[in-house]
Amino acid sequence: MPGRTFELDPDSHPPHLIFRATRNWTAAWFCLALAGLQFFLADMALDSAWWESEICVIFCAVFLSFGVTFAAMRHEIYIRPETREILAGTWIGGFGMNQSTPFDEVRLVRITLHNTGTRHEVRVCIVCDQQTIEVPPGRTPRQMALLLAITMDVRLVKIYRDDFTTEASLRAARLSNSDQENVI
Repeated sequence: MPGRTFELDPDSHPPHLIFRATRNWTAAWFCLALAGLQFFLADMALDSAWWESEICVIFCAVFLSFGVTFAAMRHEIYIRPETREILAGTWIGGFGMNQSTPFDEVRLVRITLHNTGTRHEVRVCIVCDQQTIEVPPGRTPRQMALLLAITMDVRLVKIYRDDFTTEASLRAARLSNSDQENVI
């Protein structure tokens, strides 16, 4: 944003940021459980000499390959200030795809806050000209969004859902109510 200045040593390069998503273990275990079920059915069909055993073996192999794929897949986002680019990639083992987005295409960093029952759900997204890159969740999403906005020199936009209330807003409401009572 205009008006911000940074005093950096020209010889030093700021470190790049890495955000890693956790692996989808739910999908992996579900597919592996289905593969185990199909293996059990194939074993029973082979014992009874039914023709369905070949289909069960094929399904077992398909579900087993899906389960291993989900267990091996990883998603990472690299923020590289020295080259002013964002690299978003999905990898399975040593194979994968990278997508590069320059900082010039980034318009803003959006943080969405809302309550879902007893826990707060927070999503951080990098909004670009052609796409929206969702950042994997972290333990401190507000600080992460602020760091991204400062690093890429863009605006930070907070979106609150109607049902979102924070402790700070509740304390402010209590303070304003107590001030009104003290005036009377």
